[in-house]
Amino acid sequence: MKRTLKSIILVVVSVFLLLGLTGCANINYEIKLEKDGSGEMSYIMGYDKNFLNSMKVSLEDLKKSNSFDDMKEEATKEGYTIEEYEDNTTYGFRAYKHVANVQHEFKVMEDSTESDAIHYEKSFLKTTFSQNASIDLKDLSGEGQVEDALTSAVMGQMKISYKLILPFAVGENNASSVSEDGKTIEWTLKAGQVNEINFVAEQTNLVNIAIIAGAVILFLILILAITSHGKNKKNS
Repeated sequence: MKRTLKSIILVVVSVFLLLGLTGCANINYEIKLEKDGSGEMSYIMGYDKNFLNSMKVSLEDLKKSNSFDDMKEEATKEGYTIEEYEDNTTYGFRAYKHVANVQHEFKVMEDSTESDAIHYEKSFLKTTFSQNASIDLKDLSGEGQVEDALTSAVMGQMKISYKLILPFAVGENNASSVSEDGKTIEWTLKAGQVNEINFVAEQTNLVNIAIIAGAVILFLILILAITSHGKNKKNS
C-alpha cells in the first residue's frame, strides 16, 4: 500500500505518543516536479529541537534510540531511500524516491479521488500542473475524547507542511507561502480542520510556438513566391 500524506501523519502521532514526547514532531512533505510529469517524492520527520530543549530532553540520547526504526523499515519497503536528517530546528530522517508519474503515485489520503491528485497535462503548446485537493484532518484533533487528550496535544503543536517545487512559476494558488521566483509553494497544514490545496502552474512552449510561426511564415513566403512567379510568367 502506497504511503499517503495523512497516513504518515498518523504514524508519527502514534510514535510520539508512545515516546511521551507530545508536541515535538515536525513533518515536512515535499514533491519536486519535472516538466515531463516525473518527480521526487520525499518527507522529513523528526523531533523539534526547541521543544526538546524546553523539556530538558537530551538529543544525544534520542539519537541513540531506535524510535524511528519501524518507520524507516516501512518506508524502505515502499521503495524510499532513507538518510539521516538534521538542521537548526529538526533532527530525524528523510525518505525519498523518484517516480515516473507523480499523478499516479501521490495520494493525500487513502480515500482520495482522482480530483485530489496532482494533475499533469502536456500539449504541443502548453504544459500545466494543477491540484484541487482537500486534506481532511478533522478526525485528528481528539476533541471531546478523554483518551485522545494526548493526541490533541500532539496535533495542536505538531508542525506539518506540504511543499511543491515546480519547474516553472505558479499562477493562481492558495499556498501559505510562495518563493520569490514563484517555483516553490508551501502549505502549513492544521489538525482539526479540512485543509484546502489549490494551485495552477502553466508554461507556454515558446520553442513550439516559434516553430509554428516559422512554418506559417515560410508557407506565406512560398505562396507569395508562387503567385509572383505566376504573374511574371503571365506578363512574359
